[in-house]
Order: sequence, then C-alpha cells, then structure tokens
Amino acid sequence: MVSSFRDFPDPPPFPAGAERQRPCGAWRRGARRLSSPERSSPISPSWWLLKLYALPSLYRQGNFARVNLYEGDIAALLQAYQPPLEPLFAELASHLSASDLRSIREIVQEIETRLARFRRGFGEPAS
Repeated sequence: MVSSFRDFPDPPPFPAGAERQRPCGAWRRGARRLSSPERSSPISPSWWLLKLYALPSLYRQGNFARVNLYEGDIAALLQAYQPPLEPLFAELASHLSASDLRSIREIVQEIETRLARFRRGFGEPAS
C-alpha cells in the first residue's frame, strides 16, 4: 500500500534520443509572474473557442464534471493571461445561437467576478 508520495516508484528513464515532454507550465518555473498584463497568451485562439463553444452543450447535457473542468481551465488561463475576449465572442457569434452566446458571456462574467474576488483576497470588501 502506498502511504506517501515517497513510496511511489521512480518513473522509468526515457529512451536514449527521446525528447522528454515537460509538464504544462514547467518551463515557466522561475519566470516572472504569469498574471502580468503584458504577457500574451501562448494558448491558441482555437483552444479558447473550443472550450467556450462546448459549454452550452455541456450544460444542456447536465454534465457537471466536464462543465467544471472546462470552466476551471478557462478560469486558470483568464487569471494568468487576461486575453481579449471580444474577438473570441465575435467568432463564436457566427456559430452559436444568440441565447447560447449570451449564456457564454454570462459564464465568463461569473468567472471574471470570481477572479476579482480572488485577487482582492478572502474577506476583503469590494472596492
């Protein structure tokens, strides 16, 4: 039985000549803060479109586990990179109904509200 992380076996070595893939974000260790506004998002706009486009369908399916994952991904990257969202909404407008686009905007607004609360700190009054 594994009682702590120290009990896990060491990972197998990579074969000679194989390129090792680093975990997501590992290359940023030691870099300046990820949330700096001058930093542009390394995430492709198509990734953002995919996550945002899928949300209305996931809500209709009642698939809360996947909704939670998608919203968590969006929230983490919104906090880190603060990309301009209007161009994404404009692209989605040609592929979604007006009500779905309105729902996505509301979801993103809720995420941004949570992020603002997080930046303020727990229990701090709103400015």
